[in-house]
Amino acid sequence: IERASSLLRRLDIWEERDQSPGGLPTGIFKRASLARALMHRPRVLLIDSQGAGMDLETAGLVRELLSYVRTEEGVTTLMCTQDMGFAESVAASFGLLHQGTLMARGDMEALRIGGGVRLKALLRLKDGDKAPEGFRRQKDGSWQREIETEEDMPRLIMRVVSEGGSLYEARVLRPSLWEIYGAYGNFGRRREAALHGETRDG
Repeated sequence: IERASSLLRRLDIWEERDQSPGGLPTGIFKRASLARALMHRPRVLLIDSQGAGMDLETAGLVRELLSYVRTEEGVTTLMCTQDMGFAESVAASFGLLHQGTLMARGDMEALRIGGGVRLKALLRLKDGDKAPEGFRRQKDGSWQREIETEEDMPRLIMRVVSEGGSLYEARVLRPSLWEIYGAYGNFGRRREAALHGETRDG
C-alpha cells in the first residue's frame, strides 16, 4: 500500500486510484502502467515506445520518476523509443539503430565524436557589433560557428572583448541526439551508395 501510494502521488494520479483502467485518458493510463511496472521494485525496467503520445505534463512526471528510480533505487532502464528528445532527457547511454542494425552506442559525447558532429559557439552581441571571423548571423539574432572543443570559447570571448565588442551572451551549443542520429544515418546512406556504386562498376 505504501509503495502504491508513493508511485501514484509521484505521478499525480492519486485522485484516479479507484477508476477502471479502461476508462482512463491516454496520459493517465501511461502513468498508471509505469506505476504498475515499478510496484515490485525491479532491478531492470523494460520500456517500449515511452514518450510517444504523452502530453507535456505526463512526459515531465515520467521523466522525474525514471530519474528518481535510477538514482535512488538503482533501477536500470532499457528503453526502445523513436522519441529522441525524451530518450535524451532520461538516459545516460544510447544505442542508435537503423533498420535493425546497431550503428553506434555510447554516451552523448562519444556518439557526437564518433558521428563527426561538432560543437557550436553562440554569441549575442550589441546591435551593430561585428562578430569574429567565421560566425554567421542566425534568425534569432545570435552569431554561431562550429568549434573543435569547448576550450575554443575563452579565446573567442577574449577576441570580442579586445576588439571593443559588447558581449551579452556566450555559450557552447551541443548537438541533440536527433542531430547525432542524423549524422550516423547520413554516413550509412553514403556508405551504402558507395558500395552499390562499386558493385555496379564491378
